[in-house]
Amino acid sequence: LIVVYEHRKRLLTPILVHAQINFLFSAVLFGLFIMNYHVPAQSWDEAATRPEWLHEQPPVYIQKMESGQAQRRYAIEQWGSQGLRLWKTEINAFHAVLTWFPEDSQACSQAKLGIVTIYLRHLNDYRRAVVEADDLLMNFSADRETRASAWVDKAYAYYNLAEHEKARECTDVVLSDYDDCEYAQYAIEQLLQLIEAVQKKPE
Repeated sequence: LIVVYEHRKRLLTPILVHAQINFLFSAVLFGLFIMNYHVPAQSWDEAATRPEWLHEQPPVYIQKMESGQAQRRYAIEQWGSQGLRLWKTEINAFHAVLTWFPEDSQACSQAKLGIVTIYLRHLNDYRRAVVEADDLLMNFSADRETRASAWVDKAYAYYNLAEHEKARECTDVVLSDYDDCEYAQYAIEQLLQLIEAVQKKPE
């Protein structure tokens, strides 16, 4: 901006350049907001249905990798927290793992957990997070760490829905059945503190 001012010798010029820079950054952020916009399910019946943006078959912009784990990493690195941060697209990319590599149980269960986490942490769709976590726990042969994380996410989803008794039921499962999973134990201890703090507040 100093160079622009020195070149034109008018204060208005760097002001306009600065405004254009702000507009460009705002346009990028607005574009991300629109692409990530999602209305959470308002009922459990709605949560059990597929969102209109979730394709039954992988969209053409999802590339097929050579293995289930490579496909899962592609979803994260291209579209997710290590990529463009397009959460709905990342869910479609995780679904590609389930569609193209159903025989890779580890990759599928971890991709399913990724879907649960996105609904919980990024799209704030807590009912769908619970539904997807239940699907993972009932229908996928996940390792203990993945199952423990699914229970943790389910507990946090119930907490965000203010269903504290159901959240406590999930925490009890983690504390009793997954005492060897350090991350899950730590996350549940933090959640229990949040629940206790809410319940101690006066009405």
